[in-house]
Amino acid sequence: MHNHSKQSYRVHIRAVQPSDIKPLARMVQEAWHTDDNLDAFAQAQLGMLDAVGCMFRSTQILVATLIDNKTGQEQIAGCAAVVDRRHPEHKPYRTLFAHHAVRALCALAKQPAYVVRNGKQVAELLQYQHNDHRMLRQAQREHMGYQGELALFIVDQRLRGFGLGKRLWQAAMQWFDRRQIARFFLFTDSTCDWQYYEYIGLTRRVTLPTRILAQVEHEHNPDRAVFAQTDTGMMTMMLYDGLVHANKPMSNTVSNMN
Repeated sequence: MHNHSKQSYRVHIRAVQPSDIKPLARMVQEAWHTDDNLDAFAQAQLGMLDAVGCMFRSTQILVATLIDNKTGQEQIAGCAAVVDRRHPEHKPYRTLFAHHAVRALCALAKQPAYVVRNGKQVAELLQYQHNDHRMLRQAQREHMGYQGELALFIVDQRLRGFGLGKRLWQAAMQWFDRRQIARFFLFTDSTCDWQYYEYIGLTRRVTLPTRILAQVEHEHNPDRAVFAQTDTGMMTMMLYDGLVHANKPMSNTVSNMN
């Protein structure tokens, strides 16, 4: 890819296809689930769980691909999973992604050593979901409701420089606009490229400092995995929102949750 000029490729945005799921899960894993203490299999399953968790509730999933102008070969390069929250019953990909989630969980459950020593990552996924719900409730109490959500926005780290992020973002905003969605939100945290959202004009609405889970020894059974919040590491979870047209910030009010 990098041996050719950017002019040799064109960006294409399309709806997700079943064959896209594994490469998209790999992107999520490489972005957020790299851990030297885990083998490649466990990291892949965590990436799958996180990816399908975001896409499970999506109304549409827009996939960015790079197409070789000479060969026509297509490479999955990123995705934007968008949600119309006014129609929560309409989740066209629910069955497909539920199947992949169950398979990933079953694969992890068959590895006792993983569950005992490294189940922290699964516990963290559940903790993040709980904190996301807390932040959304806080934002909705203090501000107007949201018709839309950007559940996942990711670009392959190895394919930066092709304008993929800009094209994906424009496609997501156009999708919201066609469905007459004016306000939307997204979740992110301090381990992500959150500065991008401020650069394009979104407003950080809620912040939630979060202690990273750490494994601690069970009082009576050292072989049993126990996870607790400790002071060994902190991260900040955030909810951003904005208006679809021009991504103008709705206000400058920020809520801090402790």
